[in-house]
Amino acid sequence: MQRGQFTEARPALEVLSEQDPDDQFALYYLARTYEEAGERDKAAENYEKLRYFKLEEGGKIPGYLGGLVAKLGEYGISGRQEVVNIVSFLVWQEEWGEVEEVLARMGEKYPYDPEWAFYRGEMYHRRGKLEEALRRYERAIELDPQYAEVYLRIGMVYEEKALTPKPEAPSPPFEEAAKWYAKYHALAPDDLLGLKKLVEICEELERAGIEPETLGLQPKALREELARRTDDRRIVAELLSVPVEAVELGENLVENGGFEVWRDGRPEGWAWSNMATGDPCNLALFVGGVEEFEAYEGHRAMRVDGFWIQRKPELEGARAGYWGGEIELKPDRPYVLSFYYRTRNLREGEAAIWVSYDAEVLFSGDHMLPDTEGEWRKFVIIGWNRKGEMGKIKPLLRSWGVGDIWFDGVRLEEVAMKPQVGIEEASTVFQLR
Repeated sequence: MQRGQFTEARPALEVLSEQDPDDQFALYYLARTYEEAGERDKAAENYEKLRYFKLEEGGKIPGYLGGLVAKLGEYGISGRQEVVNIVSFLVWQEEWGEVEEVLARMGEKYPYDPEWAFYRGEMYHRRGKLEEALRRYERAIELDPQYAEVYLRIGMVYEEKALTPKPEAPSPPFEEAAKWYAKYHALAPDDLLGLKKLVEICEELERAGIEPETLGLQPKALREELARRTDDRRIVAELLSVPVEAVELGENLVENGGFEVWRDGRPEGWAWSNMATGDPCNLALFVGGVEEFEAYEGHRAMRVDGFWIQRKPELEGARAGYWGGEIELKPDRPYVLSFYYRTRNLREGEAAIWVSYDAEVLFSGDHMLPDTEGEWRKFVIIGWNRKGEMGKIKPLLRSWGVGDIWFDGVRLEEVAMKPQVGIEEASTVFQLR
């Protein structure tokens, strides 16, 4: 619908809205007619009703969502973080027309906010338009030199350019990617993906006949740091205060824990769990799916986005995520459960893992995970099946809040000790690496 046609359509939209008060399409365009007529109070009233917007059947994004999100931000109905979160979702879903509308409006209204330049860069990055992505990422750094994640993304762009050279453009050296990864690691030393990228680019440099040390990098120390923070065997030994040589780990018992295989819109071996129905839980809107742009392991990760949550005190909290298959645990045996995860635009303590109703089998209920502020971290849990008989768990990775969560590399391994080393059963240990 073009500007100028809103007023003509107003009578029909009023009738549609009266007949079906939940018709989001009619509400949105009716609000636009009021806005065009200068009746901003009426426009705001209708936009307010759309704060808790819904996706169309099958999870399809309505064609007016970009315009709606921009209006919710302009009228102050949605806060900045809510708008950023929806922009992140639109970029993930490759809804280019919708997200460009929001980015253009928010960038015009907040020209010194680096977030809009960053997401414009990610939009071009995902589309394979690397030069455009670089320009937008560099603009984000101009606006905020401490915006750490941009340095990682620029490194990714240069690495991609080096790995996929074009005949008409000579391949940029891997040194350029290494430079940006090193800057990112200095700004965000806790991010495991940044550390892993730095280790990998050192290997690329060595294959190209370039010594990383000439760039101020210490590949041996970087590899050691990555292993110390991610190797389950070493982590178990550290947390149980035993020698690494004494620890043996069994096979991974989690099916498709790396989320590499997806069928019918969900990771194979996992089911979507949505407890946001309005009874007994609060209403909310969550969407889950595959992330292929940025995974920690392999080429794919699992992602859950939350958009809005009603918080009626008489109802349970809304939550949603992916539920793995049932796994049997031997009695009186220790197990290590580990995974990588990343949160962005999420309030503290709204990412969670649930495994069992039975406190004697590892732990019961949701264990809330610390916010990682956009960084990939590893979470490790060591616990026992204390039942004296076979126990069962069913890992559930989920969100309780508005924002984005990524999960990858889920592993559950039985812990065995060499005969000369014994350990006593202890309380379940939780640790963020």
